[in-house]
Amino acid sequence: MRHVNSTRYFSIPATRIAVALTIIMLAAILPAKTISGQVLQPDKDRSGLPAVAAESFKNDMENNADDLCSINAIKRHLSRNIRYPQAAVEAGHYGTIELYARMNNEGRVNEVLELQPVRDYIDVDELVIVGYAPDGIETTESTRHSELIDESRRVIMSLPRCDIQEIFGQTLKFTFKFVLQ
Repeated sequence: MRHVNSTRYFSIPATRIAVALTIIMLAAILPAKTISGQVLQPDKDRSGLPAVAAESFKNDMENNADDLCSINAIKRHLSRNIRYPQAAVEAGHYGTIELYARMNNEGRVNEVLELQPVRDYIDVDELVIVGYAPDGIETTESTRHSELIDESRRVIMSLPRCDIQEIFGQTLKFTFKFVLQ
C-alpha cells in the first residue's frame, strides 16, 4: 500500500490556479460598471466621501471624463445638468429661452449670445424643463426671465469639449422651454 502525503496533493501552483479561477468566476458572475477605466460595483460609493461630496465628485467625473461626440450626447448632457431655478418656480416664471453658442475650432463653447447671429447656425432640438409650482401661484410667461436665461447660459457653458467636426467654428442654437405645472 502506497502512502500519499496530503501536503503534496495540493501544490502551490495548483492552489494559485484554483484561486485565479475563483476570482475569474466571481468577476463574471458579479455585475460591475466601468467608469474611466475603474471598475465599480453598482450603487456602492467607494470614494469614502460624504454623500454630497461623492455626488459632486461623480458629476465632475461625468462632465470631464469624455468629449461629446454627437448632437444626441450634447442634448443628453444638457438634460442631465439643467434645473428649473427655484426662484423662477416661486415667482411663477415660465417661457421659451433661445440662446446661441459660438463654438471655437477645438469644439468648446467660446461665448453664449442672446441675440440671433447674422450668420447661419445649427439648430439643436428644443429641450423641455418642467417645474412644479405650488397651487394658486400666479404665472408669467416671458422670453426675458433672468433666472431662466442664467440657468440656460450656465448649462451651455458647462458643455465639455464636443468632438464633432461639423460644429467646429460654428454657432449652435439652443432652445429651452421652461414649463410650470
